[in-house]
Amino acid sequence: MDSCKSDIILHLLASMISPAWVSTLLVILLPSHISLHFNTSPWKPSTAVRDFATIVDEAMVIFDSHKYVLRRSGFQRRLQLLRLESHTLYQTLRVADRTLSWSDRPSWLRYISMMKNILKDALEGQREVKVLKRDMEDIILADEGETLRLEVEITLDPADSRAEVSAVPHASALSYQVSPV
Repeated sequence: MDSCKSDIILHLLASMISPAWVSTLLVILLPSHISLHFNTSPWKPSTAVRDFATIVDEAMVIFDSHKYVLRRSGFQRRLQLLRLESHTLYQTLRVADRTLSWSDRPSWLRYISMMKNILKDALEGQREVKVLKRDMEDIILADEGETLRLEVEITLDPADSRAEVSAVPHASALSYQVSPV
């Protein structure tokens, strides 16, 4: 009901002012302002730092659930360094917020510079964590495939294809060998 009343008031004001450009301006600016607000959210330094910390935590969960496979690959140290970096960026963000003074114009430039650096570092860290997660998932999938290859020998029905597929017990080979019967 409130939106209906606000629409009526908006149309009444637009018709009282009478120029067509005012109503057109209202129709164009209101939706564009709302969409701009939603689209610029990832470019806020605070959002980038929060997303960076979330991605690091997700990577730590993946590492913790597959420690037996990833323990010798150095992922734990790199993840801990990235977690430290996300914590440092969060602290820097809080310091930048505290040092901004609306009455001191040079503090505006320092604030903008700090925010730019925080955003750049957070986005760079996100890219690094995504690469790290992809590498961890590749190692996990290779290990699971190798484990399945060693445990299972798949034999097809000889009447269907006249071929037998057997697992290759080599760590470096990731493909099946097909041998005719």
